[in-house]
Amino acid sequence: MRLLFVCHANVARSQIAAALCTSYAPQVVAASAGVQVDEPGETLEHLLERGSQHNPYVIRTMNRLGLDISKSRRTQLRRAMLKSYDYVISMVERRLAPEYLVAAPNTLHWDIPDPARYGPAPTMRTEEAIEIALLEFLYAAECLAA
Repeated sequence: MRLLFVCHANVARSQIAAALCTSYAPQVVAASAGVQVDEPGETLEHLLERGSQHNPYVIRTMNRLGLDISKSRRTQLRRAMLKSYDYVISMVERRLAPEYLVAAPNTLHWDIPDPARYGPAPTMRTEEAIEIALLEFLYAAECLAA
């Protein structure tokens, strides 16, 4: 199975989801993208080094779980990408999502708040919400053992 996780800037939610998915179901190809990425190809580590206002707690939150996402690269979502995945899981607020993403037949929407510009506790709650949704999805898709 091929999954694409999408959030606003490809900094937090989609990066968290892809890393967790790879950890729980290594046989699943998991990727992430954002609908508004200012520096495509940039690593999360570099994003923080250049003083971005994006959430500095994402890398630390994932490190707590033993997952290093600091070298993960940011990807700009393009319409053509949607056809390459079995499911596209959008965590973009619907009012901010491009119509082609919302209308794609393989798009699922998870209503998970963006922890951007917030502290460590909201970031951990976002990670936990993604983990619950992901485990439910993977179990229903029979990608996890009972």
